[in-house]
Amino acid sequence: MAVYAAAMSRRDVRAIQRAFPQIHAACHSHHHTLEHGEADILSHLDLVLGARVEALAEHLALTRSSLDEALQRLEKKGLVVRSRSARDRRHVVVKLTEAGDAAGEEDMLDDAHLEEALAQLTAAERRRVVEGLTLLAGACARITH
Repeated sequence: MAVYAAAMSRRDVRAIQRAFPQIHAACHSHHHTLEHGEADILSHLDLVLGARVEALAEHLALTRSSLDEALQRLEKKGLVVRSRSARDRRHVVVKLTEAGDAAGEEDMLDDAHLEEALAQLTAAERRRVVEGLTLLAGACARITH
């Protein structure tokens, strides 16, 4: 049974790995005001909790200096703010501003393209897609560090 589950899991992972780039290419909105990598940084931040700069650099596989340069550009655009951690003043925390949150939303899948793609499915197929993606997102959230 474990061998079957492992084979099924690998098959499922490959199917998702093949499908995601197709979805992304067809429905991704192109954000023209952000430089390369900035949208990725914004997608890893939120308005409330923020993230330690050191942890963000490690997670994004960026050097601290590369991340600092990108954060300076994002700060100048009014998309992020940096401050000392309230828990440990040695650490710097970066958070989205309202404008940064809006810019990050714009860089996700384009609603019109997604609606066009979903319109090609039956109502039952659309429900299955939403249920499946919701389940996958929940499982991913549970394993996110």
